[in-house]
Amino acid sequence: MRYPSYKRYRSSDIKWIDQIPKHWAIIPLKRLHHVVNGGTPSSSNDSYWDGKINWMTPEDLGANKAKMISVSRRKISTRGLLNSSASLVPARSILISTRAPIGHIAISEQTLSTNQGCRALVPIGSSTHCDYVYYSLLASRHLLQANGTGTTFLELSPKSLGLHKLPLPPMIEQIRISSFLDFQTNKIDLTIKNLRELIDLIKEKRIAIITNAVTGLSVKKSVQKPDMLSGNRNKDHPSWKLGSIPRNWVAKRLRFISPTITVGIVVNPSKYYRGEGIPCLRSLNVNLNSLSDEKLVYISPESHRILSKSKLNRGDLVVVRSGRPGTTAVVDHRFEGANCIDLIIIRKPYRGNSTFFSYFLNSLPAQAQFAEGSGGAIQQHFNTATALDLWVFEPPEWEQNAIVKYLDYETAKLDATVANIKEAMDRLEEYRLALVTAAVTGTINVQGIELPVMNPDVGER
Repeated sequence: MRYPSYKRYRSSDIKWIDQIPKHWAIIPLKRLHHVVNGGTPSSSNDSYWDGKINWMTPEDLGANKAKMISVSRRKISTRGLLNSSASLVPARSILISTRAPIGHIAISEQTLSTNQGCRALVPIGSSTHCDYVYYSLLASRHLLQANGTGTTFLELSPKSLGLHKLPLPPMIEQIRISSFLDFQTNKIDLTIKNLRELIDLIKEKRIAIITNAVTGLSVKKSVQKPDMLSGNRNKDHPSWKLGSIPRNWVAKRLRFISPTITVGIVVNPSKYYRGEGIPCLRSLNVNLNSLSDEKLVYISPESHRILSKSKLNRGDLVVVRSGRPGTTAVVDHRFEGANCIDLIIIRKPYRGNSTFFSYFLNSLPAQAQFAEGSGGAIQQHFNTATALDLWVFEPPEWEQNAIVKYLDYETAKLDATVANIKEAMDRLEEYRLALVTAAVTGTINVQGIELPVMNPDVGER
């Protein structure tokens, strides 16, 4: 949709705006809001904690996907508030994370407090509409981040925040702009939410396809011999209630599939880190059946020689221990000779296809085994003892290869679809920010635009 513009503009002295409507003002935040710092009660005094006062942190603001925020992960008591530099701020205050990282923004739904990583903007008088200021800060977040200073970590000081300038239209226009942006961003956010749910469904389908294939339940006939179709299943599985498996498949403990199962560097690995050298895989580099080279860490060649027990070879499998326990990938040519940190290493199987076993370990039957030791919820820490006793299926090698070929093809199609959806979500996020920026800077004039009644249930992102 093409939106109208204002009739008359004037030059702006704000870095992020070329011009604004002639009748708008430009005012620093300190003239519109009190900048209120946060604080943290002593952690050694239990009476300061677990009270009824919400205590917002940058983590809380970062996890929040809506414009409004009301509940924090941790709470403090009245004693904790009185014995710290934390302050109560009223509902409809604007909360900004000003360190680690800078730029998470939300509006408080009720009276609350913050830690020192956040600052609150409490309105002075009635010249500003809270929602308009919120959107203006979103549009200028890049400038807030650029104004951060510090050596250990970047922080936006109270002075810098107070000097941050915003365009300020008359109140009636602020309200109209806010209503317009509420409606438009809610529509965009609902679309993004639906796309995110679609990705979740595709991921579920991906796991189902993998599970059916690696357990012999359903694979295209083109990858099987006639006598290996899923109907010929007359061997009961020896461990869990999964019915039967194809009659020429074998179920084995993982200890009998791989010559060695060990673990990567676990004792203070950061002491070995260097700016360059031998790459080391961590859990964030391991995805379902694939490895990522993003955010690699490195150790020196000398440390690598000392820690040769965890040197990786092509065809080995690496398995995440914590956070996403059981997530498995095969070491490919890129990481031949690399090392790894806090990962289970399953050396290349005696025979068969490493990728087949990687698919199996990412399937539902393997996940069910990871869960056995914790009453049904996947263990938060996966260890070598668990790995050694895992049951895996071992089809004939020709069939492993055929299943891998089938799964590579099917999962590649699904992964491409997910990539396209994520690209569409990125474009929607870009459009969302562009629309917010255009409205709060007066590039577009939304005053005469009729808005339908909004659905109050829409708005979380």
